[in-house]
Amino acid sequence: MKSKFRPSPALVVALIALFVALGGTAYAVKQINGSVLVSRSVSNVKIKKNSLTKTEINLKALGTVPKAAVANKASSATTADDANFAENAGKLDGQGPDFWQKACADGAIKGYAIVNGDTDFPGDYTSEAGRIPKKFNCTGGAVEAKRIGTGNYRVRFGGSTAAIAVSNSYGPGSFDEYVSVNQEATGEWEVVIHNSGGLPTDHHFTIVIT
Repeated sequence: MKSKFRPSPALVVALIALFVALGGTAYAVKQINGSVLVSRSVSNVKIKKNSLTKTEINLKALGTVPKAAVANKASSATTADDANFAENAGKLDGQGPDFWQKACADGAIKGYAIVNGDTDFPGDYTSEAGRIPKKFNCTGGAVEAKRIGTGNYRVRFGGSTAAIAVSNSYGPGSFDEYVSVNQEATGEWEVVIHNSGGLPTDHHFTIVIT
């Protein structure tokens, strides 16, 4: 004799709930995608850590990280400082030498020469280093010297308009000598050296014009 199985109401409700649950999950898997998500409805805590890569992120849309901006400024500042240092190299307070002492300006040293005067010094003007080892002319012109006679020399600074000069002898025995200097009408400088006895003598000397 067959008995009829008659499910209880509780069993019926449980089965219905199971079918709805299974069907709803399948529906959700099939239906949930980007097109049905409300914009900005998924919070950051719902995203698995380290799951997003540069493929999913538009790096160009990201702003500059605050600390990176500071670093960029620091790098630019360093570069700018280096450029300023290079530009100011050889300058005093940002100014070149011409700013502080104008070439051939009044009051400036306009020229000088160390002349190795001796008995075989040339009678014609010379500027060779062996005869005039140190020289300067603010005009850029030649600095030359010649021997007229014993203890008597001429020195000229090409293009110079200097009107004042000082001169002295140097080297062994120079303390017993005295030097006189005078400007000729031609602009040349006459330098005469005398020993302690008042006699002309050949000796090394310097001359500075201003």
